[in-house]
Amino acid sequence: MQKTTEILQGSYYHIYNRSINKELLFKEERNYYYFMHLYEKYIYPLADLFAYCLLPNHFLFFIKTKIFHKEDTSINFSRAFSNLFNAYTKAINKNFNRDGSLFKERFRRKEITNDNYYTNLVFYIHTNPVHHGLCADYRTYKYSSYQNYINSTYDKLSKNEMLDWFGGREKFIKYHDEKIKGDTGKSSFLENEKDE
Repeated sequence: MQKTTEILQGSYYHIYNRSINKELLFKEERNYYYFMHLYEKYIYPLADLFAYCLLPNHFLFFIKTKIFHKEDTSINFSRAFSNLFNAYTKAINKNFNRDGSLFKERFRRKEITNDNYYTNLVFYIHTNPVHHGLCADYRTYKYSSYQNYINSTYDKLSKNEMLDWFGGREKFIKYHDEKIKGDTGKSSFLENEKDE
C-alpha cells in the first residue's frame, strides 16, 4: 500500500484520481460542469488552481495550497477533497441509479518541488486528452484549462501567476505548440504516475 503524504499549506501539488474499474466519472456533459462547481465549493477556498483536465474516467489538477494560520486545525486539504468526491458520488449515484464508491479510495498527490516539473506539468495536463485518444488537438478539448487561458472564460484560475511564469500568454501558447511537436508520448517525468 502506498504511503499517503500530507498536503501542506503554501505548497504546489499535482492532484489526480480515477474511477473504480475505469467506470465513467462523467456520464453526461453536465457532469463535467457539476464536478467543477463542487471543486469551487470545496477546494477553491483552500487552494489556487493553475491547470486542470477532466477526462471520462479520471481528472488532473495543478494547485497551490493557500496559507492559513498554523494553529487553525479546521484546515484539512485531504478532507476537502474527500468531501468533493463524496458529494459528486452521491449526485451520480442518485441520478444514475447506482450504488457504492465511484472514485478510487485514495486520491494521488505529488508535491511539485522544481521548476521543470512545474512547467512540464502544465503541458502534460493540457495534452492528456491527446495521449488518451480523446481528441487530435488539445486546443479543442472542452474540459481542460487550456481554452480558459486563451479565451479568458473561467475566472477561478490563477491566470496571472501562470502566464507570468511562462512570460505572457504568447509564450504560454508557444511553449505548448513547440513541445507538442516533439512529444512522443507521456512525458518521462510522469512515467511513475501509473494511475493516469
